[in-house]
Amino acid sequence: MQKVIFTFILGILITSCSVTKNRGKIQPDLKNEIVSDNVIERTVNQNITKSSFFIQKAEIEIISNEKNTKFIASIKFERPGKYLASIKSKAGLEAARAYISQDSVLVNDRINKKLYIANSLYLKRKFGLNQGLLPLLFGDIILPANFGIGPTRCTGNLLNFDCSINGIKVIYGIDCRKGKIVEVKEIQTSEDESVKITYRKFLNKGNNILPGIIEIDVKQNNTLIRIKVIKFITPLTGIIKFIPGKGYELIDLL
Repeated sequence: MQKVIFTFILGILITSCSVTKNRGKIQPDLKNEIVSDNVIERTVNQNITKSSFFIQKAEIEIISNEKNTKFIASIKFERPGKYLASIKSKAGLEAARAYISQDSVLVNDRINKKLYIANSLYLKRKFGLNQGLLPLLFGDIILPANFGIGPTRCTGNLLNFDCSINGIKVIYGIDCRKGKIVEVKEIQTSEDESVKITYRKFLNKGNNILPGIIEIDVKQNNTLIRIKVIKFITPLTGIIKFIPGKGYELIDLL
């Protein structure tokens, strides 16, 4: 469970993707099909991480068989790939602050007065992933620069989109009219670990769209992580700064 949550908070998708073909014996109802040559392109163009943004308040709930945990978070994103997240209790007391860039991870553990330091190599070595899963958390899709976009076929307004991420199986579901991901049907992180993500109640801020509800279903542990975005602004003005905790114990994650 800790591995899955840490992966979602700190990973990045470096992908090589292809549109899935209809498989199996069941044939689609052609009357419900939407043929378009720009669904994937529109989806990419509507990625929230195309500009800097600030989620001023989000409610996060972790639901498991053992207990339910609720806390508040705020997240700043600065292009091209810097994040600053603050985790607070429901009473407003900050428990941790994390800074993530393309080559480093810094975490202030304010409760235990510790400063954790890691780099992208640590993420690869520890969790088997290259840096950068955060765009997926915000409902974004990431494609390699040389990905060829051709005609696609939507069935019932849904386009199934299959990705291979360094050997990790990922299946997207894209709303063809919205041009947004509405679900990641499966992320097969290992033989015995898989995750499903759904996105609902999209929020509009000008031309920017962000899921208002993000639900991460960790099947093996019967755990649901629900993120409810209360307020966000874009573009973010200024730059992100991380201030290490004064007098904190330094812990280097090798």
